[in-house]
Amino acid sequence: LAMPCDARYGGTALKAGYLHEMALRLVLNAVSATAARFGREAQPVLSCSIDFYVRCFVRIFDSPARVKRLASKTAVVHQCVQCESFSVQPLGECSSEDPNEATAAGSATTST
Repeated sequence: LAMPCDARYGGTALKAGYLHEMALRLVLNAVSATAARFGREAQPVLSCSIDFYVRCFVRIFDSPARVKRLASKTAVVHQCVQCESFSVQPLGECSSEDPNEATAAGSATTST
C-alpha cells in the first residue's frame, strides 16, 4: 500500500510514534512542491491530524525568489528498522537567512 502514497505525496509515512506528524509533513511537502512549480510559495498556517484524516491550511504567496529556498526546507528521514531512532538528511542549504539576499546572489546550493 506504499505505492499510492509515494505516487500522490512523494513519500511514505513510517510506522513510528511520529506517524501522524510525518503524514502532515508529506502533505505539506506535496503542496509546497506543487506551488513551487507555478512560482509560488506555500506557508502552513494550521495543520491537524485526526484519526487517519489530515487537514492543512496554507497561505499561497507569489514569490519566485523564495521558491529557490524550497530545497533547504526539504529533507529525507532515515529510520532504523529495529528501533525508532532516525536521522534527517536535508536536501539543500542556503548561505543566508534573508531570502531576498540568498536568491538574488544565487547562493542557494545543494548539499553533497
